[in-house]
Amino acid sequence: MEKIKIELEHIEKNLVLKIEPKSKKTDTLIVDEDAESYNEAIHQLLEGHFYDYTILLNGKGSDHDFELEQKSYVQPRVSNKSMGVLAPNYYVGTLELNIKSASLLKTGKIPLEVRSEKTFYRSEYQYMLNDIASYCIDLLMQVESPVSQSFESDIFQIDERAVYQRFVFVKSLIDCDEFEEAIGKIISNPSTKWVNELVERDIRNIRHLNSKNIRELCSKSNRIKCDNIIPGLSSIPMKINSSRKVESVDTSENRFVKHALNTFLSFCENCEKLFIKNANKNKKSESPIIVSKEAREAKRLMEKLNNLLNHEFFKEILSPNTLKLNSSLLQRRSGYREVLNAWLRFDLAAKLVWKGGDDVYRGGKKNVAALYEYWLFFVLLDLIKNKFNIETIRHKEMEINNLITGDKNGLGLRLESGVDTSLQGIHKGESRSFQVKFSFNKTFGNSQNYEKGKKIMGSWTIPFRPDYTLSIWPKGMEEGNAEENEAIVHIHFDSKYKLNSYDIEKWEEADEKETDEEKIESQIDFEEITDLQERKIEIESLKKNSSQQNKVRERRNIYKKVDLYKMHTYKDAIRRSGGAYILYPGTTPEKRFEGFHEILPGLGAFSIKPQKDRDPTKAHEDYKALDNFISDVIKHFEEKLTQREKLSKKVQTIFKERPFRTKDQILQKIIEDELVDDFLPEETHVLIGYYKGAKHLEWIEDIGKKYNIRYGKSSNGKATYNVDGKIINASYLVLHNGKNFIDDKIYKLKKDSVMLYDLERLKNELYYPSQLKSKHPCYLVYEIEKVAKLGNLKFDLNKLPELNVKYSELVKQYKPFAITLAELLKVRT
Repeated sequence: MEKIKIELEHIEKNLVLKIEPKSKKTDTLIVDEDAESYNEAIHQLLEGHFYDYTILLNGKGSDHDFELEQKSYVQPRVSNKSMGVLAPNYYVGTLELNIKSASLLKTGKIPLEVRSEKTFYRSEYQYMLNDIASYCIDLLMQVESPVSQSFESDIFQIDERAVYQRFVFVKSLIDCDEFEEAIGKIISNPSTKWVNELVERDIRNIRHLNSKNIRELCSKSNRIKCDNIIPGLSSIPMKINSSRKVESVDTSENRFVKHALNTFLSFCENCEKLFIKNANKNKKSESPIIVSKEAREAKRLMEKLNNLLNHEFFKEILSPNTLKLNSSLLQRRSGYREVLNAWLRFDLAAKLVWKGGDDVYRGGKKNVAALYEYWLFFVLLDLIKNKFNIETIRHKEMEINNLITGDKNGLGLRLESGVDTSLQGIHKGESRSFQVKFSFNKTFGNSQNYEKGKKIMGSWTIPFRPDYTLSIWPKGMEEGNAEENEAIVHIHFDSKYKLNSYDIEKWEEADEKETDEEKIESQIDFEEITDLQERKIEIESLKKNSSQQNKVRERRNIYKKVDLYKMHTYKDAIRRSGGAYILYPGTTPEKRFEGFHEILPGLGAFSIKPQKDRDPTKAHEDYKALDNFISDVIKHFEEKLTQREKLSKKVQTIFKERPFRTKDQILQKIIEDELVDDFLPEETHVLIGYYKGAKHLEWIEDIGKKYNIRYGKSSNGKATYNVDGKIINASYLVLHNGKNFIDDKIYKLKKDSVMLYDLERLKNELYYPSQLKSKHPCYLVYEIEKVAKLGNLKFDLNKLPELNVKYSELVKQYKPFAITLAELLKVRT
């Protein structure tokens, strides 16, 4: 529709509000005649679009002082206040536009509905609300729930907000197709019983007489003469009462159904009265009664219940004296079972207050995106609890049932956007057990110090708060210790209700091509995106093709690329993150990106759409994809030799101590002399060796270019010389002669050059000096690749005891040993 004109005769004669879309796209302005059945305004806008408005009086858009009150979504022109722009952004629900006239002292309200661009948003909104109510009531109905005690306070003597929230929960139970179908099944196939009914029958048709009939023969009026039929009687009545068996629907089960409907109706009537009362609190006496949207919603539900109760079926049924809830028919037969379930849940739902619900439906709005975020919490909680076989989940040292708590208003759901809600349990796998923690809105704050306990849990830079975080760490370890030891892994999920839409034919092209808008969004700080009021995002919904083609074009809904960028941010910015994934109600298959050869680290997106039936056995393919992913994650953590775990242990080793940093001239000299290409001083070992004198040193440096150490048992068997891996794999050599412990040279040993020689081979093949009078039968011999003379840069081996006392003992015993290059640099002069 190109434009709409809303007549405002209730405010001023010939006053009209004209609205036109700024964009040229069709179907952004709608007049929906069915809107009232959904308690919506007839004139409807589309979220994410902008509209020009003009207030006309007698056909003129100026020369009058009527204007719309300025709000975040109403932007009047400075030059002419009767014109401006409506910018609903991503608000979904009823907008109340306030129109006023300063000179005429007239005011009024204009309701406009802002619809979601998603075609099925109405049904999805209801599905999600129903599911949340069901999840909460399931918690309440658990036998071990600490809130199982009865709350007898009047549920209407509380905050108006709490009453509306309770009304919404109750409405989700009875204002749904399932409840209507249940009543329909009861009416079409009711519970019945046989009862005796008294009727007057002609005496000639009576075949069997009972004692009561015999008394009526003597006493009943309207008699006829008959002699000699019955001795002593000269007349008999023409008709007498007779009983017959008839089928009746006035059973205890049907009485219960009628009682349940009357209970629901009474609740709605009380809600309507309260809503009207609150809407008219500050009303002037001469003003007309204000009927709020909440009151209209309650009125519509009352009409629906009255229509059911006015059915002929219920007119034959009396009110119950007692409720036989243990009836097998009531508990098992289709129709009755659903009504019983709704009635049992009703009492709890009518006492439940959800503070977080303000984000969803307070003030007439329908924040489907916020509701989707809350709904996913329960979906993920249910999935994680079942997949990880967690018998007991705890909430901050309390049972999961404590998500529902008692307060002055009754029962409260502890789930609110921006408030950290964490639930924890233990998974007992076949080969390994570990702890699992599922968090909602957990904040990972900035922390610069790695070594101080829980401060290490956070982000590298600014604080981040993913919607959901699954944390896994070994059983028996505190969470803080797991963080400190790199033993914990965080997997993040973020809900994204707003999507991009593409034609199937252009899917591959669209997947590769980044829109101009996404390029702009990718440059915006992620923490500010949700606060940008002027951001206009084009999202295509499912719509009909041109009349020439006369068919519906199939479309795919996919996450926005800017949201995938945010997953990169979570994974890279939050420490120990193993993955980050988008959850969105799209129509595309799952998309996962694995970092290396395993499921973690990874990124991706899963499509999770609200559906009518939340039974996992009837779940859509998108549920199965997320279900399979969680299964793969469990298998991954039950394995002990994954690459991710190897990496975490390496990271733990590296970060356990402060890093080695030096601008040491010796180290620079080693690099300049190209003794090494690439090495880590903390992992590079230096052999501290002994030489016997000038002849031995000459053989080491010039003749043999080798260095030897004793190995194995001595010839007399009294001594044994063992070596370890550090000595075998040493990359450098520093020497002392037992007297002079200061040296200005370092030898580079050839890699993998260590050979085993006996004494004869050492002398004959390597020309080992005979003057050294060696007697040991076996030696390890290293090949020297290069000698670096460091000039006035020297090592002082006298300082070795400062590093380790055993080093000085080994030096005194002339025994070889290995230290790291980092340690060697600490004893330079």
